[in-house]
Amino acid sequence: MKFNQQSKLLRIKIKMEFSKGSEWRKWDLHIHTPASFHWNGGKRFYEMEDAEKNAELTKLIEKINQSDVEVFGIMDYWTFDGYFELTKFLDQNPHLKRKTILPGIELRIECHAPFRLNIHFLLSDKLTHQNLLDFKASLLIRIGANKRPLSDEALTQFAKTLDDSKARAHGFSNHQNDERKCLELGSKTAEVIRDCLQDAQRLLPEGTCLIILPYGTSDGLSKLDWERYPQDDNYFMQSAHAFETRDCDEIELFLGIETDQNKKYIANFIKTMGGKPKPVVSGSDAHKVADYGVYPSNRMTWIKADPTFEGLKYTIYDPSERVRIGQKNPILEFPKPYFSQIKIQSTQIFPKLLNKKISFTDTNLELNSGLIAIIGGRGTGKSLLLDAIAKTFNKKKNKDRTYEISMQGDFSVTYAKNTGETEEFRIGGESEIIYLHVHQREVQDIVKDPEFLSDAILEMLGISLVGENLLDQEEDIDDILRQIKECKVWLNKHPRDDSQAIIDRRTQLISTITTESNRQMIESYANNISSTKANEKHTNRLTRLKTKLDSLAIEINSEIRSVNDELSEFFIPIVDFSSQVSSIQEAISSLTEMTTNLKLSNIRVQESLEQEKIEGDPITLLQKVEEYRSEIEKEKETIHQIDTKWGQLQSLVEKRNAYVNQLDIRFNRLVSHVKDKWVEKSEGRSEWVDQQKKLIKDLLQPISIHGEIYFDESKFYEHVKSCLNLTKFRARQDSSPLDRIKSMIPVDSYEAYKLLISNQPVIWFNAQNPSTLDDFLEQEDYFNQDGIDRLLTLFFSESERQKYLKVLARIKYDDKSPEELSIGQRGTLYLCLKLATESFFDPIIIDQPEDDLDNDFIMKRLVPIFTTIKKYRQIIIATHNANLVVNADAEQVIVADNKSENLSYFSGSLESSKIRERICDVLEGGKEAFRKREQKYGFK
Repeated sequence: MKFNQQSKLLRIKIKMEFSKGSEWRKWDLHIHTPASFHWNGGKRFYEMEDAEKNAELTKLIEKINQSDVEVFGIMDYWTFDGYFELTKFLDQNPHLKRKTILPGIELRIECHAPFRLNIHFLLSDKLTHQNLLDFKASLLIRIGANKRPLSDEALTQFAKTLDDSKARAHGFSNHQNDERKCLELGSKTAEVIRDCLQDAQRLLPEGTCLIILPYGTSDGLSKLDWERYPQDDNYFMQSAHAFETRDCDEIELFLGIETDQNKKYIANFIKTMGGKPKPVVSGSDAHKVADYGVYPSNRMTWIKADPTFEGLKYTIYDPSERVRIGQKNPILEFPKPYFSQIKIQSTQIFPKLLNKKISFTDTNLELNSGLIAIIGGRGTGKSLLLDAIAKTFNKKKNKDRTYEISMQGDFSVTYAKNTGETEEFRIGGESEIIYLHVHQREVQDIVKDPEFLSDAILEMLGISLVGENLLDQEEDIDDILRQIKECKVWLNKHPRDDSQAIIDRRTQLISTITTESNRQMIESYANNISSTKANEKHTNRLTRLKTKLDSLAIEINSEIRSVNDELSEFFIPIVDFSSQVSSIQEAISSLTEMTTNLKLSNIRVQESLEQEKIEGDPITLLQKVEEYRSEIEKEKETIHQIDTKWGQLQSLVEKRNAYVNQLDIRFNRLVSHVKDKWVEKSEGRSEWVDQQKKLIKDLLQPISIHGEIYFDESKFYEHVKSCLNLTKFRARQDSSPLDRIKSMIPVDSYEAYKLLISNQPVIWFNAQNPSTLDDFLEQEDYFNQDGIDRLLTLFFSESERQKYLKVLARIKYDDKSPEELSIGQRGTLYLCLKLATESFFDPIIIDQPEDDLDNDFIMKRLVPIFTTIKKYRQIIIATHNANLVVNADAEQVIVADNKSENLSYFSGSLESSKIRERICDVLEGGKEAFRKREQKYGFK
């Protein structure tokens, strides 16, 4: 009794130590002791004196304690004596107990096979010695036609029934009178009766015995001819809780991992096991102390669980995620950053708020890198703990409690990078790290408005529907509209008819003050003046060009000389504009000469007029003619400018009208952009492993996203109406003002809009024939103040057009648009995309996801999603939902408690009985979740 009490206290202490939850540890569940008949490490226990035995046990325990293996299973042949010796020794030397040691027994069992089938029983270390002895006594062996409980005496009796020829076949002679020989011969030849296995297990407390069946190891089931003996194969495959093998292909079969090699028969294999994957182990099968924890071919067993029998049982529920066989710790398969520790000194959480006296107590939480579930009753501080983390890293939600937290420095979070480095961050600073934080009811706030949800989803996907950078050389339509307006304003101020009338009047005046005889001279005089002005204009322009070339040459050559001085190994030639300057000078000289000749010609005209003694002062006459001619030249220049402006206006209008082509290109590219981004997100990155890509595919499978050009007819007419003179559209008996506007400007789609802005005749202000947009714009009485300009801006300006015409990303979940989904389904859609589009490695914190999500989604999709994604990202959730904790197989459970407004936390794994009790007490459906899982796997 004393032994059992001490062991119980010791086990409780160990269990309470595993606050970090389920972690990957190395296990060796197949070692032998000197109690086994097959022992290669020297004397067996029965041959030792007490001192020798103590020395051997000390050596054995030291080897176990020095090993990096955390759990050992003693698997002696036919006996628990080695385990009894070991536990007795540890009771006498409790300071040496550092590792978990489980009792087990290795047997041979009756089977239709040409070999003795190996079978292992591994049992809980909570069982008493008497429990183990009762179990062993319930195992029967055949002795002739009789059955006898398993014992050394029974094995000896069985051996004595064997004749000499059978004994010789197993290496024995003259065995009949040698008790030790008979015991060893019986151990090598006896077989346990198969029918007694269930009776033996029923004697034990429920859930304290596991059958581990060797498969690809010594005398394993793989040698059984399953085609010839299908009943035997089914019986053993379904009776075993776990299998022992080191073969990679067999491991994948047992864990339910489909590969190209096994995909044709894995379904049959799993069906034979009872329809579910099962754990696999690979022990050292050590027959001497030196080989403890030394695995053949380095095929080590890694189990993610507390180093307890309860932890081992949890591998049955999720073997593919709880068990690995290999040399490297599975935690190193996908190094990831994670929050590794939370330290809290006793402090008030809201010291500035007099009505909130709630406090954290001293807390030190070592955090797991997998799935962490924070549970507790209402008001126990689950969300407050997450809010404090959010406050530490400035992940605040608008108008939430995070802003009210004002403690300084008494709360810290340690962040472990995927390189192994760690950094501690204290609350109250400006710290920021990359991780996803979804606050309580944040998803619900986002998904209430389908349009806001759509925008949030597009932002997650990195899809921009403004997308100016998607086009190569898109004309700036706003600038075109501005230039059109400027041209029209200028043309309105400069009527062509006014300039032409001035020209005609001045030409007529010149005609009245000249005679037939002097008209030719005066016209020559006037033409010379025009030519002189033109030459002087050209000369000035050429002079400016020469000056510019001279300055440019000086500036460029100065830079070239500087570069040549710095880069001595290279030489850039000096720029020389001498040929251009020479040509300019030659042109100036020629123009100057021509101008001089023209002036001389006019002097001669003046002299000729004086000689003819025409009436009036010839100089005054010439001045008048020159004045009129100047006016004529000025108006001719104006007409030239008018013609140029009209040409510019026509070109600008053509560009404006052709904008529809650019718009089509733009929108089609945006539609393709949405498609390409969605395909990119759906397929995952090229560097991801297949399982990561499959996870993304599973997350996005019910979701479809495509781009669509969307024309909002009601908003279009709302803005058009604001530009029009509504007195022209007064209501009639059968139509409202809006009906009349729609009848005149029938634009109900993107295609109709394109016809309108490309200046096609679609407007019916004239009852006889449709008119173009430009025709309509000339009907000023149809517009209110600035209405024409505002209508053009509405039709063509990017910022205005987006009010009624844009590319939308059409999103569907299970073939339903967001508007058709419930709030919970929208939350599901949002969270799926959030998980799929964020970094694949950064931590995730979600506060009470069940508040925002569809319950069916939680069980059918979120649970398996969490189960997969936690390998790549740490997930921390606060929850009331037992399914998220139990069925997603949380690695760590943090229990929150509130005693008189003092918040405290403790943590452990699902395999901890204390944690399971709190789950059942606190979470709705907790007991049911555990019951259903046990029912599914047929094991408690």
